[in-house]
Amino acid sequence: MTMKIKSLIGLLALGLLLLLGNASAAEGTTVVVGKGALESVNPFQLKGLDTYRGLYATIFFVSGREAGLGIAGSRPRIRQVMKIEGPFEIHGNGELVTIPATAVSRVGAFQFNYVMIVVHSPYIEKVAIRNLDGTVPDGQGKVDTTITDDSSPFNYRDLFVLKKFEISGAEKTGAIVQLVPHSIRP
Repeated sequence: MTMKIKSLIGLLALGLLLLLGNASAAEGTTVVVGKGALESVNPFQLKGLDTYRGLYATIFFVSGREAGLGIAGSRPRIRQVMKIEGPFEIHGNGELVTIPATAVSRVGAFQFNYVMIVVHSPYIEKVAIRNLDGTVPDGQGKVDTTITDDSSPFNYRDLFVLKKFEISGAEKTGAIVQLVPHSIRP
C-alpha cells in the first residue's frame, strides 16, 4: 500500500515538473495545461486611436461566433469573455497604445477567437461588453446592467472587433495593428 502511494506521489511530481516545463514555453506557442490550454499572445500596438486622446482602451479576448449570415463587418455574438486587459491610456500625437504579452486560457470548450477593443472614458469604473440582443457574456464578473447614467459599463465611445490572427477590418504590419476609422458601435 505504501509503495503504491509513493509511486503515485512520484508520478504526480513528475507530471507537475513536466507541466511546469511546458508552461515556460516561448511566446506564440500553445501550452497544454490539464483540460484547458494557455495560448500566448505576443505584445502588439494599436495605431489609429489618436482622435481618442485622453480616453482609455480596454482589451477583451473573447470566444464568439459570427453573427447571423456572417456578413463582413458584422459584430460577432460573444459566448465567453476569456480575459480582460487594461485599461490603457490613449496618448495623443499619434503615439501607439502598447498591449503587453499575455496568455489566454481555454474555458471549457471555448477558446478565444476575437479581440474586442473598447474605447471609453477614464471615469467609467467598470467596462463590460454585451451582445446586440442585450445579453451580457460570462467571464466579466458581476456587471450592473441597471446603470443608465455616464458611469454605465456600456457607455463607451467606440468598439473595434478584430478576428484572432486574421485581422479583419485592420491592417497589420509587424506588431502594429492599424485600426480603421470606421468602427463597430456597441
